[in-house]
Amino acid sequence: PAQLLLRKPNAFFTKKMLFERLQSNLELHGNEYWVIDRTGKGRTPIGIYPLNPTLVIPLSDPQEYIAAYEYTMGGKKYVIPKDEVVHFKTFNPKSDIVGVSTLEAVRTSVDTDEASKEYNRVFFQNNAAPGVVLKYPGKLNQETIEKLKEQWDSEFQGFKKGYRTAILSGGLDVSSMDVTHQDMEFIEGRKMNRDEILAIFGVPKTIVGVVEDVNFASAKTALFVFSSLCIDPKMTSINDTLQATYLPMWGDTENYIYEYESPVKDDVMEKIAYYAAGITGGWLTLNDVRRFENLTELEDGDSVFVPFNMSPFTKPKAKTVKE
Repeated sequence: PAQLLLRKPNAFFTKKMLFERLQSNLELHGNEYWVIDRTGKGRTPIGIYPLNPTLVIPLSDPQEYIAAYEYTMGGKKYVIPKDEVVHFKTFNPKSDIVGVSTLEAVRTSVDTDEASKEYNRVFFQNNAAPGVVLKYPGKLNQETIEKLKEQWDSEFQGFKKGYRTAILSGGLDVSSMDVTHQDMEFIEGRKMNRDEILAIFGVPKTIVGVVEDVNFASAKTALFVFSSLCIDPKMTSINDTLQATYLPMWGDTENYIYEYESPVKDDVMEKIAYYAAGITGGWLTLNDVRRFENLTELEDGDSVFVPFNMSPFTKPKAKTVKE
């Protein structure tokens, strides 16, 4: 029944939606809260309803680590008993009560990258040559200034009008006040932000389609690193919370444990080479290999096979038998 409820948590959610929302909130906010509807017979859970993590406050008191949870919705505050809430959280060095988002650790790089994109957008929207100053040796009245500015903008403002030929007269001069994209090392700066963000989230570049200097071997290694060092620990954390908090809501479940299929896949060719070397070298038997692969053992499969051309380098010493 615990598994069936996860497959269909409520009338609005599927299992994929439930866990996709869970992981997204852990990355963005560091916390996710499920309210478990325990109005079934004997307080059996009959529904799972995720809460907005930004509107939840864990309540503590001197006697209990977490006494209850306060949830604000529509201007009203609701206190939810702790035995009706499954709280998923990330590690927070400053608190054992609530988690901290992955995004928080990389906020500076994200903000910098957003500013770079906004600068780039404004650059092409307003002027392909930003920060133009028109200089005139004499004194101009306000009407002439506005007219000259309007005429210049109509001719040259916007990326489609950039780099047109301008003809100046009457001592009018043009200069640029802003640095160029090249001066800012714009592309390299964005790449640095990207790499730092991906590193904090534990995602290799090839996973998001960045294929600079990538071949099959490096892409394969990146997938292994992503699965083993990023995805697998997150699955372990979720699995542990389900085991410790969700499963006990179903009564006597001491003989039940949660397990998940590891995302880390074995390298088939590497495994074959390992087995072949073991059998040829005499430190694996056929039944050893079959046990590893969950296959039925052979009747004579525990014999060690050694090639005929192999002979000992020295003769073994004879054992002395004591009477």
